[in-house]
Amino acid sequence: MFLSNQVKKIIVVSSLLSLTACGGGSEGTAEVPSAPEPTVTQPAPSSIEKSASTVIEYESGIYIRENKGAHSALIINDDTIYYHSLDRDVTMSYVGKFTDLNDVSSDTKIVEAAGFFQQMSESKLLATLSTTFDFNENNIVTGLRGFAIDAGQHFRQNQNLFIATTGLNQLSALNGQWKDANFTEFTIDDALTLTAIDKNGCEISGVLTENETQLFDVSLNYSHCELAGDYSGVLWAYAYAEQNYISWLAYNEAGKPVAASLDTFLDQFESVLTSGQLKASIYSSNGNIVLAKSDEIYVFNVAAGSAFVFNYQNESKSTNFTATGKGVASDESLLDVQMGITVEADTNSFEMEMDYQTNSGFDRSEYFRNLELISLKQRLPTVAGTWGGLTIAENGDVSGNISGCVASGTAGNYQENIADITITLSDCAYDDELTGVATVIEQSKDDGGLEKVLVLSVFNESDAYVLGINTVVKMSL
Repeated sequence: MFLSNQVKKIIVVSSLLSLTACGGGSEGTAEVPSAPEPTVTQPAPSSIEKSASTVIEYESGIYIRENKGAHSALIINDDTIYYHSLDRDVTMSYVGKFTDLNDVSSDTKIVEAAGFFQQMSESKLLATLSTTFDFNENNIVTGLRGFAIDAGQHFRQNQNLFIATTGLNQLSALNGQWKDANFTEFTIDDALTLTAIDKNGCEISGVLTENETQLFDVSLNYSHCELAGDYSGVLWAYAYAEQNYISWLAYNEAGKPVAASLDTFLDQFESVLTSGQLKASIYSSNGNIVLAKSDEIYVFNVAAGSAFVFNYQNESKSTNFTATGKGVASDESLLDVQMGITVEADTNSFEMEMDYQTNSGFDRSEYFRNLELISLKQRLPTVAGTWGGLTIAENGDVSGNISGCVASGTAGNYQENIADITITLSDCAYDDELTGVATVIEQSKDDGGLEKVLVLSVFNESDAYVLGINTVVKMSL
C-alpha cells in the first residue's frame, strides 16, 4: 500500500497477508500471472488406415492447424485435396485445389499433386502440393506433417502438423449458434439446404450432400453481388477446443473460388464490430494485467505499483477507439489519462497506447502489445473462496478485512466468468465504496500441482481523487 502526497488517498495492494503475486513477470520484480499454456482438448482423429500397398485408397478427411485462434485446413475429398486458409479479409485469403492423389501417392506421402493455388483476390496459378502422413502405432493416419505448395515464383511451405479431425454431420442442430461479423444470416435446415447472406449483401443458397466421409459435397448459388454465379465444391464442419466450426471452398466452371468460415466463438474483433464493446476477457503480458468488461478496461502492474481504470463509448463500432480514465503511476494520482485501443483481426486481442501528464508536467506514454489471452477454460465460473483476509461467499457476499479496513460487498453479474464486484471499506482511514471486476484463474504450479488465482481490480467513483485495490492472490489446491 502507498499514499500519494498529491491526493486525498490511494491504495494499490500487491498481495493480501503473506500471499504473493504469481506467475510470469520480469527479472528482479515480483511476478504477476502470465497466461499459462491453455489445455486444449484435441478432437478425436479420423480413422484413415495406412494402406499395405504402394498406393493409398484414400478416405476423405479433415486436417486442421490452429495458430492464435485462426484455422488452416487441408481437406481430402476422394482423390482431391483442398487447401483453405482464410484471413479476416477474405480477399487476402489463400486457397488451392489439387487432384489425382492416387497417381502421386505412396504409403506415407503425397508427392506433387497437380492443381492450382491462389490468393482470393488474384488469378489462379498452376501449382503442385506435397505432404507427408503422420501415423500412430496402429497405422492410423493422425495428421498431415506440413505441406509444400510450389507455384513457380510463389512457393508456400508449412512444417506444422495438421491434425486429423472428426467431422460434424448434424448441422441443422447448430443453427443460431454461428457467430461471424461477415454474415448477417446463416442456416442449414434438416434437408441440408443452406441459406445465407454475407455482409456484402451476397445471397447464398444451395444443397449439401453428405458423402459418408464426414464431408459434404456442395452446390451453391451466389446472387445480388459481384460473386454471382454457380459454384461446386466441399463443405466441412468440426469441433475444436469446445467450439464448432464450419467452412466451405467451391469453384465455378472458370475456376473462380468462393470460400467462407464461421464458428460459434465471438472474438474481440467480431464483438467490437457487432456491439461496439470488447468481449469480457483477461490478458497478461510483461507483468501487465488487462481486464475488459462492458464499457470499462482495467490495467495494472503489481510489481510497478501502477493501476488504471478506463471507460469508453464506441457507438460507431470502430476497431480503433479511445477511452478516458484515471489511475496511479510512480506514486502519483492521475485524473486525466487517455487510452487509444486498436482491436486486431484474427488474434482475439488488441493493442493499447496510454498517454498522461505527470503532476510535474512531464508527458508520458505507455504501450501494451502482444497481450496474451487467458482462455475462458482457465477462468473458473465463480470467484467464491477465502483470499487472505477477504472472503467471497457462494452467493456473492463479500466480507473480511483488507489493508486494515473492514470489507463488505457483493460479487455477481458474470460475463465470460468475470464478475462485477463492489467492496465497501469501513473502520479505517479509507472509508469508501469501490467497484470493479474480479475473476479466478486455475493454473499449474512449478511442482505440477494446481492453484487458484484471484485477480481483483476495483476503484472509487470520485473524479477528485483515486482510491483503488488491485491484487493477485493465490490459493493452492
